[in-house]
Amino acid sequence: MGIERLNNVNFPDVSEENVGGVSVTYQGRGKLGSVLDRRVDPRGRTYYWINSNLINEANADGSDFSAIQGGRDSVTPLHINLTDRDSQNNLKEVLN
Repeated sequence: MGIERLNNVNFPDVSEENVGGVSVTYQGRGKLGSVLDRRVDPRGRTYYWINSNLINEANADGSDFSAIQGGRDSVTPLHINLTDRDSQNNLKEVLN
């Protein structure tokens, strides 16, 4: 059994003394993959960051985007097992 839960932490682009606290948030939705940024890491290696454009839902109270825009750190608990167990069990019944 591997790691199935993790926390996504985001920090606002403000100085440490201007951070307004920490918010436990949910993951806001953006238009995924709409912006591709070419960046260079501290060792001089090129990498690409897939950004997203904000949509109205992303700015909703309680979202990670809302916390960051409000100058707060955002902590969002996530789980990474994307398997749809109900469909998996239904498919097993049909295919086995």
